[in-house]
Amino acid sequence: MLETLRSKRITGIFLILNTHDFTGRTSGDRLPCVYLRDLDPDAAPSVVNSDILLECAPSELVQTFDIATDKAWSPALQYLDGEQDVFYVRPFQTAYEDVERMGAANYGRWTTLPYKLLGDDREAIAYAQPLILDDGTVYGVLGVELLESYMDTKLPWNELQNDHHGSYLLASTTSDLKGEVLDLHVTSNTGEQSVPLRNAKWELTLRRSNNYWYYMMDGRQQIASIRQISLYSRNAPFSGERWLLVGVVGKNDLFSFSQSMTKLMGLAVLLTMGIGLACAFLVSFGLAQPVAQLSKELVDAQEQRKAVPEFSRTGIRELDQLAESIVTLSTDNYKAAVAERNRIEHERDYDALTGLYSRQAFFRVCGELFEKPDTLRHAALMMTDLDNLKTINDTYGHDWGDIYLRQTAHSLRQNSPGGTVVARLSGDEFLLLFYGYETREALRADIKKLEENFAQSSAALPDGKGLCIRMSGGVAWYPEDALDLDTLKKYADFAMYEVKHSTKGEIREFDMERYRAGVYAMEQRSDFEKLIRQYDRPVSFFYCDPPYFATENYYKDVGFTKADHIRLRDTLLQISGKFLVSYNDCPEIRDLWNRPGIAIEEISRLNNLVQRYEGGCMYNELLISNYDTSERAKMTRQLSLF
Repeated sequence: MLETLRSKRITGIFLILNTHDFTGRTSGDRLPCVYLRDLDPDAAPSVVNSDILLECAPSELVQTFDIATDKAWSPALQYLDGEQDVFYVRPFQTAYEDVERMGAANYGRWTTLPYKLLGDDREAIAYAQPLILDDGTVYGVLGVELLESYMDTKLPWNELQNDHHGSYLLASTTSDLKGEVLDLHVTSNTGEQSVPLRNAKWELTLRRSNNYWYYMMDGRQQIASIRQISLYSRNAPFSGERWLLVGVVGKNDLFSFSQSMTKLMGLAVLLTMGIGLACAFLVSFGLAQPVAQLSKELVDAQEQRKAVPEFSRTGIRELDQLAESIVTLSTDNYKAAVAERNRIEHERDYDALTGLYSRQAFFRVCGELFEKPDTLRHAALMMTDLDNLKTINDTYGHDWGDIYLRQTAHSLRQNSPGGTVVARLSGDEFLLLFYGYETREALRADIKKLEENFAQSSAALPDGKGLCIRMSGGVAWYPEDALDLDTLKKYADFAMYEVKHSTKGEIREFDMERYRAGVYAMEQRSDFEKLIRQYDRPVSFFYCDPPYFATENYYKDVGFTKADHIRLRDTLLQISGKFLVSYNDCPEIRDLWNRPGIAIEEISRLNNLVQRYEGGCMYNELLISNYDTSERAKMTRQLSLF
């Protein structure tokens, strides 16, 4: 470790030992650790290691190494709750949870968030990779550190601009670099951007304009140049975290020379005009009157805040040409300002991918409508969710998924009644507000027509075939179900949720009795889906004994519906561990669980309820699992999970 610290020009190196799942760790757990730090890697190394500090190491090793300890030294690394993204946890946990072991280097990760050691005020970033034995056991992490203060010396930001107004940013993103908007998280920065970025919580959004990127900071436009840094292989778990080196210069600073020349030329023009006016005054006092009139009209226009001033004709060609030039310039500036304002408002109000209303614009427009009950009359809020988007993204890529979303938006606009407010809420979710109807029946008829026409829509696929656009949705009624927009959205979302977890591909109306029953059930018990997902691991085993099919009503206050059988199946099919489910033997359950990779075993047991009347009566059951249950018969010893 010491040799690596000397040779690699890094500020620190660490070794942390651990073999336990971090999700089961509690705050205060102590991890064996050796952490060495060199505050000045560029200086000549000391023969007696006087330039090296121990940040963390057992006391026995401190005496053995004969290396000085830092002010925040501790014998072990203390784990704290909430450190799930700290520099050593994610590389270890990703390798620990991955059942398909890759090489240790593939799990290596650079931290996107600076960290501080306990009791130390110096920020750093680190690269860490797990330590993996030949049998797959993950027993710790090994990594290197770079202090933020050291990185500042390696990013010469003063070279960007002579007046030292430039900045270098080391940032990461999960956005597509080919898009028009780039969301960044700044890890390290140099120059004058520190205070504004800290106020913005180190989040930064770049926008593309022609051939360059820019963003606004404290009312000033900043020009950015981006260089991508390749840190991970394509199939690595953290390959989605793209690292960028961003050079930043203020637009005014970048063009300061041209601005200085413009000011100089303007001053020269003003001086020339002054001399000319003085000469003209000497020649003829009457010539100054038109100039005074133009000046007065210009001042009046400024006081009245006129975007385009109006000038009287003077009869002097040169003065009239000057007035016309001022009017033309003012008109062009006004048009440019209007166009820029319209562009900003359009980007704010409309979704860039689909052209529909954005979330913010939808709730603003609908909020104004809900202040006018006479305009709303009978209304309905529909919330929809696409059924096939994930399949398209996984099969053909996200570009074809975007095409699917655009075609869906086109179909919604085309088949919705005039005046309907349509918006893309997020991802594959859409919101529609129908309003202005005399009766609820007329509104229901238009929604039915939309559903029928939408069912005929299809999206093109790369193979030339068409895929039917399917959506699942829920509808809540105004004023019958609720009088405010937020409550209607909650009810429509509930109705859509019921469809998504049952039949899919249909539009269902909100049912208050089902809603109240569902809310009561959720308040009375923890949902099995939440519990399974919370404790799922590759080594987990779940045994489930749900109510037998068609006997759900026999269990008082359980709240287990026929739709929950489907939801239990879908949840267990997605887990990484093993499961065993016991059911009554019936055609419905056999059909429900007839899926690839699922084993169904028939067994019989005594029917305890009728033994006193009919001794030896048997009851047929099914054991359903995602592994071969017959393997236990081949075991030469007792099967153990530990």
